[in-house]
Amino acid sequence: MVKSDEEMVVEKQKQQSAPPKLTKEEKARSKVDIKVAKKAAKKEKKVEKRKHEAVDGEGKLVNKDATKGVDPEIYEEYHRQKAAVKLQEYQQRKEAKVTKKYGEGAEQNGEETSETKEEKKIIEPSVMEAYKKEKYAWKKEKRQQKADEKVEKKKMKYDEKAEKKVEKKKEKAEKKVEKEGAERGVEGEGAEDIAVREKLKAEMKADQYKAKKEQKMENKNAKYDQKLENAVVKAQQKAGEGEDREKGGEKEKEKEEEAAMED
Repeated sequence: MVKSDEEMVVEKQKQQSAPPKLTKEEKARSKVDIKVAKKAAKKEKKVEKRKHEAVDGEGKLVNKDATKGVDPEIYEEYHRQKAAVKLQEYQQRKEAKVTKKYGEGAEQNGEETSETKEEKKIIEPSVMEAYKKEKYAWKKEKRQQKADEKVEKKKMKYDEKAEKKVEKKKEKAEKKVEKEGAERGVEGEGAEDIAVREKLKAEMKADQYKAKKEQKMENKNAKYDQKLENAVVKAQQKAGEGEDREKGGEKEKEKEEEAAMED
């Protein structure tokens, strides 16, 4: 059936108004964008949940364990910046795969990819330091509580053992007194002497255990101090690299402008 001129005009208009079909590469890049957006929303939701658990209706901190001992505002800012860094890295990895699969893509057409046009995200050193310091103080407090509980438990165990020993030795001493009619008990000791000696032994054991735990705590704290220092230095270096890249970009731009003027 031959189409009339009017029908052909209408069909042509429809074709012109229809959105252009996406290439496979464009579809793949679009999927990456959707994945990144979903991940970003998920991370934001998680941080909001933690922040909400940490404060009451008036915004007062009531549960510092929810934000690992960190002020909710600092917690939110740190994780917002951390998520931006991680998502940028994720997006670049995924886009690199797309580029590898479909050829040079956008770069081949003289366009800039997100890797080249987007500035590298970093966690600000001041935010990193504030977050790590507060989290460390909280961890230290938690570790101390745990260690104190263990020491108390051991002390009770040693006391209990000592009491049982004293009772046993008292019985033995009393039997010996009855049998021999002597005034002294086992190995020439009276019941009170036995009690004092066993109590001292239990206390000494508890003190030794406590000293051992405290030394272990000191070693852990020293390691974490070093870890904190390294994290802050690393963040400062990254911030410095960002500034250098920015300055380098400005210098390149100046050179290009000078060259253009000479031409």
